Amino acid sequence: MRGDDHLTNTAAQIQLFKMLDSKVPEFGHFPLIKSISGEGLSKRVGKDSINQLRSEKVHPLIIINYLSKIGTSSSVERIIGIDKLIQEFDLKIFSKNSIFYDPNDLHRMNSKYLKELGFDELKKITNPIFNQSFWEIVKSNIDNIKEAEDWYEIINSELILEDKVVLSNDLKKIICRIKTCYKTLLFFKNNNHYQL
Repeated sequence: MRGDDHLTNTAAQIQLFKMLDSKVPEFGHFPLIKSISGEGLSKRVGKDSINQLRSEKVHPLIIINYLSKIGTSSSVERIIGIDKLIQEFDLKIFSKNSIFYDPNDLHRMNSKYLKELGFDELKKITNPIFNQSFWEIVKSNIDNIKEAEDWYEIINSELILEDKVVLSNDLKKIICRIKTCYKTLLFFKNNNHYQL
């Protein structure tokens, strides 16, 4: 299985196999995945590359689910495990038309999945810099794991950001309130006054 951009060189490759007295494989071609604007995607560079998704810490299961379902009649919203994806895989359900990748769909799916993800499952895919209590508090307000890490660093910093970013007084007040709320919630949770 390969992209339909190799369709034109298939005949030459079949001839090469025959000249080498080798068994000619069965070739299958899929339409290439394109951006919403119709441009081709790169797996290595650009804002929609795998490297970019990795740096944003988009959950790998979400990427695999999304890419295995776009261009089919299957709902991208239904998140299933790898074994189930393999079991349900069927070449016949894929469209022969262009497949369009929408990063907004992927990020929305990731956000929805993280909101239900337990801390033990999170630890299987990443080494979080925060504890379970923090995760339970922030997971309903983030779109990816990187955002949770960013919030953890903000909450636990001494707010020495002026040399990197110019913060308005309003934003400084909001960050201080968030830090206070988090520390209050953590206090009550640790003292069994509050059940998360």
